[in-house]
Amino acid sequence: MAPRLNREELSRKHIMWQVRESLRRLETDYIDLYQIHWPDPNTSKEETIRALADLVRRGLALYTGAANAGPMTWLSSWRRRRG
Repeated sequence: MAPRLNREELSRKHIMWQVRESLRRLETDYIDLYQIHWPDPNTSKEETIRALADLVRRGLALYTGAANAGPMTWLSSWRRRRG
C-alpha cells in the first residue's frame, strides 16, 4: 500500500499520485474501478469530481465511484458544475 494511503485527501494532486502509484504496483495501464470512500472536508467536491472524471477521460480508470456518501452529497456539486 502507498505510504500516505490513510490520509483523507481527495485533491486532484493526491488522487493522481495515488492512481500512478497503484498502476505502478499493479503493473497495469488502467484500474477497473477507482473508488473513494468519504468526502474530504478540506477539498471541494467539485475538484474531486473533476479528478475522478479525468481518470476516466485519460483511460486510467474504467469507472469511478464513491462509497459511504449518498448521491446527494455529490450531486449538488455536479449540478453547479454543469449548470
